Amino acid sequence: MVVRKGTLEDKNHFSELVLLAAPFFSKLFGEKRAVELLQLLYEHDRNLFSFSHCLFAQDGDDILGLVVGYDWQTKQNEQLSTGYLMIKHLGLQFFKALPALLKLDAQVSRISREDYYIAFLAVYQQVQTRGVGTALMKRAEEDAVSCGAKFICLDVETENENAVRFYQKRGYRIERTFSVNLTQEVVLHFHRMKKELR
Repeated sequence: MVVRKGTLEDKNHFSELVLLAAPFFSKLFGEKRAVELLQLLYEHDRNLFSFSHCLFAQDGDDILGLVVGYDWQTKQNEQLSTGYLMIKHLGLQFFKALPALLKLDAQVSRISREDYYIAFLAVYQQVQTRGVGTALMKRAEEDAVSCGAKFICLDVETENENAVRFYQKRGYRIERTFSVNLTQEVVLHFHRMKKELR
């Protein structure tokens, strides 16, 4: 197994894996539209969903999983261009989803100057016990150190107990727990988890 940077050819795996990690995108935009949006963002540089922020685990020809991460400066520099690309692709649908997106952004992915943020970690179900997530997180932590970050953090849904245990085994601690009312029907509950980098 190798962990490598994302390439444009990985866009189908990107959308599939992100929707495994964050199914609420389908709830907000519909599955087909969510896939189109994620692939469009992935193919463009200088946005928070870009291939340039992705690492893929691969074994032979098989993609096994993905991690997406970036530092504080990248978030500051690319947040607006991410929103612009979403507006350009979604049009009026973006503005319908805007209240939910603003609620998410106000709570999820908030980071300070010393932080590196893991936006998504997803591993295909059939390979979840093969150390893929561990390899991806190890490489993401190395990237965080090389960026000069002192901490690495992420938000994980509280209901995803396996993921919470996975992160705890790797030294991540729950910093706070919060909820986001995405829509009247959809309320998401998250743990913010953080680890000090050495």
